Amino acid sequence: MIEDLARMNITPAILIIWVSGIAVMLVFGIATAVVASRKGRNGFGWFLIGLFTGIIGLAIILIALPKRFYTEEEEW
Repeated sequence: MIEDLARMNITPAILIIWVSGIAVMLVFGIATAVVASRKGRNGFGWFLIGLFTGIIGLAIILIALPKRFYTEEEEW
């Protein structure tokens, strides 16, 4: 496998950087989705936002109010 990577001019260090970058993106995506779903929002949509924006998406959903604050409740 190392020989195949060397033929493609990919060193193990570059591979480690790519894999760890993808892992960090997934962690931010999952964390954003969990927070969003606990606030009553669309978890998958926020997963994508967190995946592509990272800590910015996580910060936005942490600041956002739960969905119930934006819906009107009927009074008896």
